[in-house]
Amino acid sequence: MERKISLKRLMLLFVSLLTATLASADDQGSCGDNLTYKYVEANKTLTISGSGAMMEFGNTEENRKPWVDFLNEIEHIIIEQGVTSISNSAFRRAEKVETIELPAGLTNIGTEAFQYCYGLGALTIPKSVEAIGTHAFEGCSGLTSIVVEEGNAKYDSRDHCNALIETASDSLLWGCAETTLPEGIASIGHRAFYGCAIRSVALPKSLNSIGSEAFYGCGYLETVTFEEGLSYIGNSAFEECRGLTKAQLPNSVTFLGGAAFKHCAGLDSISIPNQLTTIELHLLYGCEKLTKVIIPESVVDIYDFAFYGCSGLKSITCLNPTPPRCIGMNALDVDYTIPLYVPKGCVQKYQAADYWRNFVNIREVGDESATSLSALKVEGIQNDTPWYTIGGMRTIPTRPGIYIKNGKKVLVKSPLDRCNESE
Repeated sequence: MERKISLKRLMLLFVSLLTATLASADDQGSCGDNLTYKYVEANKTLTISGSGAMMEFGNTEENRKPWVDFLNEIEHIIIEQGVTSISNSAFRRAEKVETIELPAGLTNIGTEAFQYCYGLGALTIPKSVEAIGTHAFEGCSGLTSIVVEEGNAKYDSRDHCNALIETASDSLLWGCAETTLPEGIASIGHRAFYGCAIRSVALPKSLNSIGSEAFYGCGYLETVTFEEGLSYIGNSAFEECRGLTKAQLPNSVTFLGGAAFKHCAGLDSISIPNQLTTIELHLLYGCEKLTKVIIPESVVDIYDFAFYGCSGLKSITCLNPTPPRCIGMNALDVDYTIPLYVPKGCVQKYQAADYWRNFVNIREVGDESATSLSALKVEGIQNDTPWYTIGGMRTIPTRPGIYIKNGKKVLVKSPLDRCNESE
């Protein structure tokens, strides 16, 4: 009987020791030919020690990141002196990391090395760093300080700008919530402020290009001051900047990328530059507070869904005497009952042009007598119940096609005939 009790006690002691060991969750091992790592669970700190380059990691069991099992627990990363290279994706999605210490002598930071380290607050790049891979600090939305040590031959953070700049090209690669864009930079790189908490941006006069998705998802961004000299705004440059209210673009802009202001739900005013020849795909998609759009004379092509979801539009003005070509069935998917203002003597051209003819209220520029939806009466079409396009925009059927009325699809054979409903 006593023997059974002793065995039971031994079993309980073993389980207790095992539980305590697992609870500590400390770990250590190799991460390069001459590098080791040690993780201390008590202070949630990962330390890399030794000399030389970190090994390259992959997705197989043999070469996966050795700290992957506790990646989302790490709060502090210390790279000790002697380490020369941080491998690609080494700490990608270490989402709780708050601090990173990079050593003197470090020369290379790999692609996506610290991507999506949301909790990271400050970053100091040693003067020894010679190469930083693409997306290395992308999505580090918590950053409020970026400093490059004096004497770095490749990068700088001039004028205490709180940004990482490639010196030779004057290209801003990464910014943060506290960045002040310095005069002298020529470009803002791809995803430079991706998801950043920045609230206001004053673009310098030296700037000539903004890369694709540069400010994508900057939901707190409220104001952007644009300067003449800017010529290129990339695809989705300001997409999902839902707090942005105005975009007064300079006429020096010759390319405005697709979806550049897509889902800028708070945007109520935009000036489209008068050198643009094309309004790109999804340019103002979902800008529901936008009340008017003026399309300059230079525009010859409008691509699909350019104004889709702009439910607040009260008028559109198109200044080209020749109706621009609409590329895609939804290039002009708006409320066709709002006034469309066109150059004098051009009303008939627009009434005859594909897609433009859908507007039932075409007037010459300066004619403010355009009637509203409630004043319109089209024979055979009753206005008491709203009509919608298949895409969901309110309209009045002015040509044969399928529309939505009372939640049902309605086939309109002619605006002058009765409508035949079909499911």
